[in-house]
Amino acid sequence: QQDAFEVPELGHGILTSARLSGLGESGQSNAAASADGIVTILHLLAYVNEHVPELAQKYHGSLQYPISTTNGMDFPLWIP
Repeated sequence: QQDAFEVPELGHGILTSARLSGLGESGQSNAAASADGIVTILHLLAYVNEHVPELAQKYHGSLQYPISTTNGMDFPLWIP
C-alpha cells in the first residue's frame, strides 16, 4: 500500500528502473545469472527485491519494498 515513486532522473519509476537494469538495458544483465550466463525470472525477482529499496532510499529518502510471490517453474528471460 505504498505509492510507486516516479523519478525524473531515471526516466521512469523505481520498479521499472530496477527491472530494466536487471535485464540489461545497457547491454549486459545486472541480475545474477547461472553459470552459463542465463538470467531467469527468479534471478530478476531477486535483483529487483534487492535494488528497489536502495533506489527508493537514494531518490526519496525512505525505503520501499516490492511485494512479490512466485508460483510455477523458473524460465529464462535473458540469454547471452
